[in-house]
Amino acid sequence: MKLDLANLSKIGPLNVERATQSPLMEEKGVTTTFAYPLKALPGVDLTASFFGGHRDTIQGAAGGSAAVTGGIRVHW
Repeated sequence: MKLDLANLSKIGPLNVERATQSPLMEEKGVTTTFAYPLKALPGVDLTASFFGGHRDTIQGAAGGSAAVTGGIRVHW
C-alpha cells in the first residue's frame, strides 16, 4: 500500500496543513504546517512550519530557499 503524503491531514494528534500561497509575491513553494491543539486552552495551537521552494530575485541570487518556524496560533 502506497502512502499518499499529498492528502495527509492528520498524524496522531497533529493536524497537517499545506499551502502554496505566500504573503511574499516573489516566493514560490510549499509550506507544510504541523499544528498541535492545546486541550487546556481551546482555540490555541502550537505550530511548526516548514517552507521549501525558491524566491524570484532581481539580483539572480541562488534560487533555493528553506525556512523552519515555530509559534502559537490563536483561533478567533
